[in-house]
Amino acid sequence: EHNLVIENWANDGLVCTAIDRNVVFKYTYANSHTIITKATIAVVLLLQGDHWRIDAIRIINEEKQ
Repeated sequence: EHNLVIENWANDGLVCTAIDRNVVFKYTYANSHTIITKATIAVVLLLQGDHWRIDAIRIINEEKQ
């Protein structure tokens, strides 16, 4: 489940920025220890041809679940 909100869309339609507030990460370590977190991330998307590409990503906050 995601909560993606587009924050900004360039006039040329080739770049947009968005915030996703429901990203779930699952980290599994070599000793089989697992941690699940929920994060808010910001992304910059670029349109290249017919496909959107993630150009940049930043974790704004991340909390253990």
